[in-house]
Amino acid sequence: MFQSIRRFLSAPVFENNTEETLRARHLIIIIHAVFLSTLTYTILIPIFAPQLMPHMGLIIPMYPVIVTLYWLVHIRKIRAASWVMVTGVWLVLFISAALSGGTQAPAFAGNVIVILSAAVLIDYSCAVWFAVLSAAGGLLMILGESAGYLPYASQQLNTPFSNWLVEIIYFTVGIALVYMATENIRFALQRAQNELSRRQQMELNIKEQGDFAIQVMNELGQGVTVIGRDAKYQYVNSAFARMIDYDPLHLIGKSPYDIVLPDDYPVVGQALNERRQGKTSTHEARLKKSTGEVVHALITGVPRIQNGKYEGAITVITDLTRQKQIENEQGELLAKMNLRNLQLFTAAEVSRAASSMLDLDTLMPKVVELIRDHFNYYYVGLFLVDGEQDLAVLRAATGDMGIKMLEAGHALELNEFSMIGWCIVHKEPRIALDVGKDAVRFKNPILPLTRSEVALPLISRGNVIGAMTIQSSEPAAFSGEDITNLQTMVEQVANAIENARLLTERAILIKELESRNLELERFTYTVSHDLRSPLITMRGFVSFLMEDAASGDMERLQKDVNRIVNATEKMQQLLNELLELSRVGRVMNPTQDVPFGSIVEEALERVRGQLENRRVKVIVQENLPIVRGDPTRLIEVVQNLADNAAKFMGDQSQPLVEIGGSGIGSDGYATFFVRDNGVGIEPKFHERIFGLFDKLDTQSAGTGVGLALVKRIIEVHGGKIWVESAGKGGSTFYFSLPAKTA
Repeated sequence: MFQSIRRFLSAPVFENNTEETLRARHLIIIIHAVFLSTLTYTILIPIFAPQLMPHMGLIIPMYPVIVTLYWLVHIRKIRAASWVMVTGVWLVLFISAALSGGTQAPAFAGNVIVILSAAVLIDYSCAVWFAVLSAAGGLLMILGESAGYLPYASQQLNTPFSNWLVEIIYFTVGIALVYMATENIRFALQRAQNELSRRQQMELNIKEQGDFAIQVMNELGQGVTVIGRDAKYQYVNSAFARMIDYDPLHLIGKSPYDIVLPDDYPVVGQALNERRQGKTSTHEARLKKSTGEVVHALITGVPRIQNGKYEGAITVITDLTRQKQIENEQGELLAKMNLRNLQLFTAAEVSRAASSMLDLDTLMPKVVELIRDHFNYYYVGLFLVDGEQDLAVLRAATGDMGIKMLEAGHALELNEFSMIGWCIVHKEPRIALDVGKDAVRFKNPILPLTRSEVALPLISRGNVIGAMTIQSSEPAAFSGEDITNLQTMVEQVANAIENARLLTERAILIKELESRNLELERFTYTVSHDLRSPLITMRGFVSFLMEDAASGDMERLQKDVNRIVNATEKMQQLLNELLELSRVGRVMNPTQDVPFGSIVEEALERVRGQLENRRVKVIVQENLPIVRGDPTRLIEVVQNLADNAAKFMGDQSQPLVEIGGSGIGSDGYATFFVRDNGVGIEPKFHERIFGLFDKLDTQSAGTGVGLALVKRIIEVHGGKIWVESAGKGGSTFYFSLPAKTA
């Protein structure tokens, strides 16, 4: 039980809170002092100052208050106990002073003890409040005494003994307060000493950690820098200095702009702004080494904030140069693989096109478009050799530039003054990685963006049949591997073109054979019918001659002889025209460039008599182009067409024949026409009239060989002939001939 009472009367210990434990001990001391003072006052007053017994009623309530204080301390309500004790003592002293003399009573002086206790046990502000309350209470007492509500100080109540007893109580409590103040001061000094030691240890630890951190940062493979608010380096570790090949001290005071490439200034500026805003930033930049080399770096910056203000940043720099090299190497390897796959794909497309397209006019444009589009080249053109003119003629080209050159009939001479001419003459590829430095390259104003070019010969079965030009807007765009792959594709194209040519020639030969067979059939018919008819006539009239000779009828004899002569002349005309038709294509004069106007002039001269007899007006267009061909045969063409036009005028009162041209096409052929205002030709006969011995009017003069001869001559020159007529209102014969190459 004694132990329980002792624990109840003892101050509790607060673990990890020395200040609260000290406050509890001080409070227990004050409570002990108050308890002893109250107990002393209760014992001595009845003996030595019985006149104060009426005031004992103020003392008795103190005991339950003191028990309450012990209980509050026991349950660790230290602050509540402090308030209860200070407030209770102040109330007892205030009432005691009011009843025993007011401000002159010894109890009023006890407010000093209350104020000191409030300061020690609670806080300074509480002491101020109790000081104010005490002053206000004293003023109320003075006013109460003046008004007669309170008694004045009495010698009977305030005896020397009672005063001495009160002061003894004050001394006791004062000593306790002085002890507590001393202990507080000692505790504060001890705490300050501990704090000082702790801070010194912390500073030592911080210094050691700082030294260790600097050592670690200097030994790190990554660069570390510290910059101030002015974005100047305050610290640079050895790793960063080695990274850019500078002495660390040389970098102190410099800014990131001094070591970054100018192109990366915006990135650095943005990163600095983000750090000033308190944000962590990461960016890539290219740093300049003292040797002039470039270092690719990844920079992460963390802002340094002190007291809410930006004081700079700490940055960590990682060297990405090797990683960039690996990425570039991987990128180049991937690009090569993609290019190789693209080349293989394009080669397959070219091969597919070559095997599926037999028409050169379809195959060649398809090939150049495939190569241009798949490899993203600036321009691709395909030339074929024209052996007769020693020219390389553009046959297929890409883009609007290609269309313009095709329309202009672009061609290059087979010499060493152009890339195409050189590669055809030497049968080797020609490469110009810088077109401005290659003296051989032909400068084409239509292709101003060309910076590099390769010309590849089209070789099939050992013969150069043309060349392909591939141009890029980038300098040095062609590697050795590119040339090899392109040459492989070009060889496929050359073989495809040659095969298409052979197939085209084969188709032409087949068509020609079919035409020849048809003509042979007609010739057989002619021999069996048209030539047999004169023979039958002659045979019949020979028998008549015998009868006329026997009878002596000379007049009849002469008529029969004339009939026989006419039959032989007709047969001779048929034989001559058949012979002439058979010679077309077999016997040709040397081709030459001749103005078509002179051909028309010569042909009209030959049929001038027929035209004048029929009063036909002829209009010839001026400035007709120059054509390439056999002048003799071409004169026969115009002569036959003009003669037919005059022959089939019908009853036209103002017969008219117009001869002219309608321009040169993209294929290099000029188109001409012979137009009349005669009887016309019904559409169903437009093909038949070009057949051998096909005469629409059997009563007309001629043998029916003329238009067949004209068609043969035009086709031998590589052209076409056709007629346009509605059956009345005249006819227009169109035909095409190769124009002179510019």
